[in-house]
Amino acid sequence: MFDELVLAWVEKADGDFHMAQREMRTRSLPYLEILEDYAVLFRYPGMSADKKEAKEALDAAKNVRIFLRQRLSLP
Repeated sequence: MFDELVLAWVEKADGDFHMAQREMRTRSLPYLEILEDYAVLFRYPGMSADKKEAKEALDAAKNVRIFLRQRLSLP
């Protein structure tokens, strides 16, 4: 069906997606300041997102995930 590399990337993407969903349900992120300082600001200087924008991005990711899993005939 698929080679192991494709399935490994699908598993990684699913893990990232589920983590993003869990983080969206969290009311506070105690490590956010550290994350912003060392990861987000380094990779995306000057960019930020509020809760509404983050939810919209997660909703879009959910739709892409559904589409791709259907195309790959994955449950």
